[in-house]
Amino acid sequence: MSTSLIVRMDKEKKERFDRMARRRGKSSSEVIRELVDGYIERHDMRGYLAPIWDEISADFKKRNITQKDINEAIKEVRKQAREKKK
Repeated sequence: MSTSLIVRMDKEKKERFDRMARRRGKSSSEVIRELVDGYIERHDMRGYLAPIWDEISADFKKRNITQKDINEAIKEVRKQAREKKK
């Protein structure tokens, strides 16, 4: 399902943008969608983190590390950090 996004800009800039899009054989909406897709791809950390988490998860499974083990390790690290602050 599509939705709309309203972008405000001065008239001259919009006219220039529309002309540039038409020269590429595209509508201004198509160009905006491409720009938004590119922005999301460059800035969405999930794209970077997903492969890392997959690798970590596979390594944990090989080493039989459970969620309980992870939670206990986190508690221990937090405890050590609190003790250092004292």
